[in-house]
Amino acid sequence: FLIANYEAVMRDVTALMQHPPDMIILDEAQRIKNYETKTSYAVKAIPKKHCLVITGTPLENRLIDLYSIMNFIDPEILAPLWEFSMNHCYFDKSKKNKITGYYHLQQLKERLAPWVIRREKKEVLDQLPDVQEMNVPITLHPAQQEIHAGMARSLAPIITKKHKTIYDMQRIQQILTSMRMVCDSTFLIDKESNY
Repeated sequence: FLIANYEAVMRDVTALMQHPPDMIILDEAQRIKNYETKTSYAVKAIPKKHCLVITGTPLENRLIDLYSIMNFIDPEILAPLWEFSMNHCYFDKSKKNKITGYYHLQQLKERLAPWVIRREKKEVLDQLPDVQEMNVPITLHPAQQEIHAGMARSLAPIITKKHKTIYDMQRIQQILTSMRMVCDSTFLIDKESNY
């Protein structure tokens, strides 16, 4: 078996197509919800005999997102996209056919019932282990400490300003992001060191 993140699949899709797996399991399947993305194209290009799709949010904003995920499972489930859209989407012709609403949702729910298993947290709470928290203090390398302290010094005058501009707010965000990055590795900041 092979475990790969979505970025690796996009990078190595040709090799994966040449040696297709028997089964593909997608965790966080909302990553393929937009059928126009490179990620979605890559994942759907890999031949498979079986698949399992896991997501906590199968439907976030648009019904078309659900269509894309179901299309990965089996393109026959929901018919072609044009037919699915005509059966379930309201279009506003004055806004270049923008989708403005949905209908026949109960019919869609019934159509998907054989394919979808949904569990709410309250239904399985007694089956979940207790949350365990463990704080593990990690000391930064001296090089990390030095860079981090320098960034903190450059941040201080901006933060203490009585009136901050939009540029100041952007700069604060940039410095805080860099400070977090240097805590992971100095390589993320300067590409010459790796602490």
